[in-house]
Order: sequence, then C-alpha cells, then structure tokens
Amino acid sequence: MQTDFLHQTAGERSALVSTLCDLLDRAVAAAPEKVALRHRGWVLSYREMGRAVASLARRLESILAPGDVVALVLPNSIEFQIAYFAALKALTTPALVEPRLSRSRTRTIAARRHAPRHTVRTCHA
Repeated sequence: MQTDFLHQTAGERSALVSTLCDLLDRAVAAAPEKVALRHRGWVLSYREMGRAVASLARRLESILAPGDVVALVLPNSIEFQIAYFAALKALTTPALVEPRLSRSRTRTIAARRHAPRHTVRTCHA
C-alpha cells in the first residue's frame, strides 16, 4: 500500500497539507521506519529525520526569533535536509549559501541588509 502524505489517511476527509513541516510530521507519524533520506551510504528513517529536525529546530528557536535569517552553508547532503526543515520548523528563513564560497565571500553576503543572524555549517567545514 502506498501512502499519499499530501492527503489525510483513509476514513478522514481529504485535505492538503499546509506546510512542508506538516508534510514531514505526517510522514513521521504514518511511516516512522520508512527511509526518508539516503545519501552516500547513509540512510535515515522518517523517525530519525523527525528527531534530528526537532532537535536542531529547538536549538535555532533558542537563539533566533521567528523571521530571522539563518544561513545554511552546507553541501547537498542529509545534514542540509535536516537543517532546511529545522529552519522552517523554527519559523526562521533559510538562506542557502554555496559551501564552496570562501569565508570572506560568505561574510560579504552576511553584511547585506537581510544578513543571516546565524550560520549552520557542516562539522567538516
């Protein structure tokens, strides 16, 4: 049986999900052990992804206000997906920054009017 996470489960009135975070929450509830992310040999279930997103979102909420910009300086990876959803869940605005940019170029971007208040980087950066 294939689950359509865009609509309510069988027996409920069909309704579209209002946000990406709602979509993730529904996937976690409906299929917690199903593979959510797979990248370079790493596999994360929806339950694991949901926990990681919630943990980072709580951290972001503790240091940022809703609407603040958070720079995601991450390559296309599981970490990026978690950080992106966490930024949305924390009601911040994710700013995607190419990780191959030099730190001076990243600082130049941060100096602009809508500068990120916080930066999320991979632990290897």
